[in-house]
Amino acid sequence: MTRTHQHNDERERNAAGVLLGAMPTSEGRVLVVDDASGLVQDALAERGCAVELWQRVQNSRCPGTAWPECEEVDAATIRLTKDKTAFVMALHAIASKLKTGGEIWVYGANDEGIKSSPKRLSIIFDDVVTVDSRRHCRILRATRPEAIEDLKATLGAWARETVLEFEDGPVEQVSFPGVFAKGRLDPGTKLLLDSIPAPEPGTQVLDYAAGSGVIALGLSRAQSGLDITVADADAVSIEAARQNLPHASAVVVSRLTDLPDTSAFDLIVANPPYHDGKARSEEVVRALIQDAPTRMAPGAELWVVLQRQVSVVKLLNTSLSDAKCVAENRRYRVWKATNPAV
Repeated sequence: MTRTHQHNDERERNAAGVLLGAMPTSEGRVLVVDDASGLVQDALAERGCAVELWQRVQNSRCPGTAWPECEEVDAATIRLTKDKTAFVMALHAIASKLKTGGEIWVYGANDEGIKSSPKRLSIIFDDVVTVDSRRHCRILRATRPEAIEDLKATLGAWARETVLEFEDGPVEQVSFPGVFAKGRLDPGTKLLLDSIPAPEPGTQVLDYAAGSGVIALGLSRAQSGLDITVADADAVSIEAARQNLPHASAVVVSRLTDLPDTSAFDLIVANPPYHDGKARSEEVVRALIQDAPTRMAPGAELWVVLQRQVSVVKLLNTSLSDAKCVAENRRYRVWKATNPAV
């Protein structure tokens, strides 16, 4: 286990432990939100609570869904997220499922910004208090009022239009809070799109870690008639991609091997995340490169853009062949590798 994983695991254990020590031991229906480690879910289930889960980012423990699918709950817990706009949207989602007088419990580490969370909570909830502060963590509790002014109780209420400035002109698309680059054309994605030759019509393309589907949109602008699949672990991002690419297949997956083993793409393109919360993490990049051959046709290409400090040539040549940097600037490099023909 890397030092980064050890630090993140310790952070999660501390935050979950302080939360569980502060919450009363009682039965009821509890909505557990963004508990990627499963520590809170398991502990509350052992206490006799009826646990409902909502996690927008899918992992091996929990499927990703764009909005909580449960009925009314008695209480809720939420792990503080790094994206504050996504956190606010999640608070509205929880409020839409929480009974009047029900309690919401927010937990997170001090260096994640939880000290400023009471201001965001107080816009929606009543009686916001800090109930514990230990192990570099903080626990907040608030109560759901009978009426909430301007409650946005559906995902659709959070949709917004953004503009992508492609070389051949602007394109409007839909985005939601927490979607990568806020649904815009970030510099890394632009470098990748500028580097990839237009695929032939009929090419089976996978836009992996797709966000709102910006790379797939760019490729489809360059060449019509592509067979496009967009995949991401974030169910909210995939909902945006479905709206932006109505003729593409859009799936929520935590890694490539979640796709059917009959999938065989001619081209995989990706601008994968390189952070897990505040810390750098190679997990998604490594999984992408290791899994890629299992979902690539013979002779297919993988194109990926990464920050300059991320060196992947050895890993690429372990899984694929002919790995090389095909474009770079002061911040990013675009890498290309091929699945050998067999």
